[in-house]
Amino acid sequence: MTMETPESHDPTPPRTSADNATRTRIVHAAEEILAEHGLEGLSLRTVTTRANVNLASVHYYFGSKDGLVTALVREHFTPINIARLKSLDAAIARADGRPPALEDLVDAFVEPLLVAHVAPDDPRASIVRRAVGQMLALPPDFSDNLFRETFGTIASRFHQALSRALPQLSAADVYWRMHFAVGTLSHLLTHGHLLPDLSDGHCSLADLGNARARVRDFICAGLRVPATSK
Repeated sequence: MTMETPESHDPTPPRTSADNATRTRIVHAAEEILAEHGLEGLSLRTVTTRANVNLASVHYYFGSKDGLVTALVREHFTPINIARLKSLDAAIARADGRPPALEDLVDAFVEPLLVAHVAPDDPRASIVRRAVGQMLALPPDFSDNLFRETFGTIASRFHQALSRALPQLSAADVYWRMHFAVGTLSHLLTHGHLLPDLSDGHCSLADLGNARARVRDFICAGLRVPATSK
């Protein structure tokens, strides 16, 4: 399965600076609403109100609400997945024919999503991470085909590598645990901003390197648990 770039889906002619500014306002508004309220809170009305644009502008760039959300998923996860595959290839190369290290594989999956995707000094970093977390939890009636397109190659490549690193697990075990790992990351991204309050200040996403190490260790521990059922 080939990852397509957002540009390959954009039928509109080349844009002026004003066009780009309008599109950016729409995207930022949609990310904010998705981060705060999830897909159920995202409507063309809420987007146009927050972005201060008319409905025709949203239709011009994205066609519909589904088109807008699809564009967001593609634009965020295309670079994330390219970085994941690059890191995965590097982990396999380092193993030099041996099974790759589990921590390296999990880092390759987690780091582009949690750390590299948004610059730490980006004022919108928290909003973007929360929006991406919501994208990972889109309802099936919306996301099935989009998820196959966006994550099909990722799921297959990481499953192959994880199966080599965890030969004691069946193919089904590995897929289940990958699914649980994605749920962990979705929750962390979507609700991680609540950590300081929930932990009385002991935990925070402010130190993303620390958060990455902790979620990597947690996922690795779950992947290594002996299989108890078939």
